[in-house]
Amino acid sequence: MKIILKGGRIIDPSQNIDKIADLIIEDDQIHSIVNDIDCSDSDEVYHCKDLWVVPGLVDIHARFNEPGHKHRESILTGTQSAASGGYTMIGYSPFTTPPIDNTALINHIIDESASPESGGIYLAPISMASLGGIHQEIVDIESLKEIGVVAISDDGVPIQDPQFFWKVLKSCSEVNMPFLLDPRDTKISANGSMHDGSWAAVLGLKGIPSLSEEIMVARGCLMALHSECQTHIMRISTAGSVQIIRKAKLMGAPISAEVSPHHLIFTDRDINEYNSMFKTMPPLRSEKDRDALIEGLIDGTIDCICSDHTPYTHYEIDVPFEQAPFGSIGFDTAFSSVYTHLTKPNILSPLETISKLSYQPANILGTEGGSFMAGETPFAQITVIDPMKTWTYDVNDSFSKGKNSPFHEREFTSKVLLTFCGQEVYRSKDFDPKRHAINMQSILA
Repeated sequence: MKIILKGGRIIDPSQNIDKIADLIIEDDQIHSIVNDIDCSDSDEVYHCKDLWVVPGLVDIHARFNEPGHKHRESILTGTQSAASGGYTMIGYSPFTTPPIDNTALINHIIDESASPESGGIYLAPISMASLGGIHQEIVDIESLKEIGVVAISDDGVPIQDPQFFWKVLKSCSEVNMPFLLDPRDTKISANGSMHDGSWAAVLGLKGIPSLSEEIMVARGCLMALHSECQTHIMRISTAGSVQIIRKAKLMGAPISAEVSPHHLIFTDRDINEYNSMFKTMPPLRSEKDRDALIEGLIDGTIDCICSDHTPYTHYEIDVPFEQAPFGSIGFDTAFSSVYTHLTKPNILSPLETISKLSYQPANILGTEGGSFMAGETPFAQITVIDPMKTWTYDVNDSFSKGKNSPFHEREFTSKVLLTFCGQEVYRSKDFDPKRHAINMQSILA
């Protein structure tokens, strides 16, 4: 089957391409990028004038809560939500109940994501670093890699013991497996609800010091340097973390880092009326921290943007702020929020935006994604975006079971219209067949 995405703005950071052209899909794979191709022998044609055509978005890690808490999110609802946000590949966080640390659970994830009812995207399994997530016995990393695990992590249960952490990094290094670090000293951050600043004092809430993150970022950078383990630092939030990572990279440490959209857009001052939608981990920090994160994103200290998708239901977040869980859903709004606040104002270029949301995350995980190079991916991973579409986000319209988002009722510019993962897996209600013809008859009429 031959499909043509015609006349769109092709943006592919892996090849430094940003031009108007046609993208050809044959037998569910990327075939080529050409100029003004004849469509007469095509099975389907999508008219993409004034639209962006980009490699499918890639998220390094996200929490689905299956097994254990499917009322918050299941593989089926999570993949549907991810596809609607333009994602074609998601690193599946091992922070579940029980934690993902064995072959049976990994096979379950792969099988469920292949279900016809799911969103049709690829889930890349990540394993917990230790059996049961209790940091006593390291998982069999080599065997897990052989069955498809793409990374090891301590997501949700940060390793506090430096000796055990060192053993994990050395074990990962031996088999060339990346480690995803949750940088949080749980004793320093204990019982805190928001950033430890003047606004926490005004609200009368116990703060979470920046030190709780920065001390673990520094430890992670140094141990990555000496163990030679590729280490990815998840969800950084402070100016100090940016400085530490910048210096560690100059020292040659094999590290990468990410930031979430909400830490690039909001600050602790946005926590008004104790709104638990804004309760995240790490917490929303100061304006100084936010500015440093943006600067780090621009200069490459921060490699990519993650959705930090962490779903909770209405009844779980409709409680006093201190009792509410940490987290927010992110698939639906990640691209649009970044485009609206960073790309449209020319803080990030279109190529940089797609690199941070697609090419770089895929490269960090070592997975086949984030590129339109023929033969680089086993199936076509494509997202089609209308950069001019203005819309207002309603969390209740999400495919996700999670209803916790600081972006609820926020207006955005740019909207994902189509997602392909081999074939079309998502079509937005904003897709207009009259404008974006999808067959030869309408193209030739």
